[in-house]
Amino acid sequence: MSKISVFAFLLCLFFCSNGFAQNAKIESLLKQILDLPAPAPRDYSYVTAKPKRERDAAFLSEDNVPPDDAPIEDLVDYWSTQNGKFSRLSYQIKPSAKTIERLLDYSAENKEEIVNFLNILPVKPEIGDKVKQIYDSMPDETNEEVGNYLR
Repeated sequence: MSKISVFAFLLCLFFCSNGFAQNAKIESLLKQILDLPAPAPRDYSYVTAKPKRERDAAFLSEDNVPPDDAPIEDLVDYWSTQNGKFSRLSYQIKPSAKTIERLLDYSAENKEEIVNFLNILPVKPEIGDKVKQIYDSMPDETNEEVGNYLR
């Protein structure tokens, strides 16, 4: 019986010392991580490069969806705001097919603006192909900035 007690004592001593060694390793690892320099702040200026027009809350209301033939500035303001409010867990109003076509045409001319509509675009192969065409036609320096956001 005493051999079992000694064995249990040695076993307990082994596991306790191993646990203390792990705490020391974790503390040194945490210190090393905290000593690393902070990451550089991200530059999201490409998302909101243009100053937005002042719109009242009634214009941006979900009950006041602009018609398909509304001026493109109204569609851009309204749907980029809806894009910013996007949440996968709640109901989202969706633009019509004609509005999507107009927004994609606008994005083809103003390539940096495509990031303002990604959340409201339907997940369809043809829409994905158009977004990829817009992305591929961007200049290289814009491609790097916006490309990180698109991925």
